[in-house]
Amino acid sequence: MSLKTVYNKKQERKSPCMCNEIINFAPVTLSDKELYNSYMLSSEDIGCENSFANIFLWGDQKIAYLCGHVLRLARFGNFEFYSYPIGNGDKKEVIDALMVDASRRGINFSMGGITKEGKDLLLNWYGDEIELVERRNSFDYVYDIEDLATLSGKKYHGKRNHFANFVKEHQGYSVEEISRENIAALVKMTEEWYKDKEMTAPDTDFSGEKAAIFKAFENYFLMDLDGIAIFDNGAPLAFTIGNFLTYNTFDINFEKAVSGVNGAYAAINKEFANYLKNKYPQIEYLNREEDMGLAGLRKAKESYYPHHMVEKYRMYLRETDDED
Repeated sequence: MSLKTVYNKKQERKSPCMCNEIINFAPVTLSDKELYNSYMLSSEDIGCENSFANIFLWGDQKIAYLCGHVLRLARFGNFEFYSYPIGNGDKKEVIDALMVDASRRGINFSMGGITKEGKDLLLNWYGDEIELVERRNSFDYVYDIEDLATLSGKKYHGKRNHFANFVKEHQGYSVEEISRENIAALVKMTEEWYKDKEMTAPDTDFSGEKAAIFKAFENYFLMDLDGIAIFDNGAPLAFTIGNFLTYNTFDINFEKAVSGVNGAYAAINKEFANYLKNKYPQIEYLNREEDMGLAGLRKAKESYYPHHMVEKYRMYLRETDDED
């Protein structure tokens, strides 16, 4: 009998992680932040999609807690999938429970957010009953914070030049922490940024990102977000917003710069790395998230020479013929 059929039928399985009803997934709210982060921040080598900011800001995402793990059920468009459990304890029992939950909901089981470590465990547990698909477009680019803060060495020669050009053209620029006093100016800058992009790239769908970034502005001071902006003569030129992913890794959620400002992205990148390095000495890495398969974005992220990549895989149950 196939694994899929086993999990479709095993209502009677006795396990502390099984229950008679579907798992009680609930929409993510700000009240979940502290408990959720207590699971996430102690983890290692997890993907950016697991940061509290990303599950709160993007798409239709729900969470539940089961057997020492936090679970996530996400819907983007018509596609619904689970995320690899985060926490301590027997992950196999928890994943078994997710398979049963999918059966009870009447959806095809799939699970994302699987790193290389998770992939190896899943193959050991389920073997050829599952299919694991590499998702290169979702690999995270993770950088040594010291590299981005200093841009030292031959490989960063071009980046140092971009930054130097910015400094030369904006000698009076200032770096400000995002605050209640300056956030309205950043919202206005962002509105103009999207107007410009929607005119120059009319075939690109910005709706998901727009919804997320304006939700971030709306809830900025309730979410433990941190960020800076670069101003020149009172006008914002660039900003970056992020949050902690793990105890030593900071996730960059949003980064925007006014179009046509030479070196603005190089400047905000370097300045934010320095800001974080000084404010949070425990940070070793900056996760600059995935490239989504966009050639230009991939080239830009690769040009900063990541320390390592967080590999991502998605798991499916194989379709096999039943023997009984």
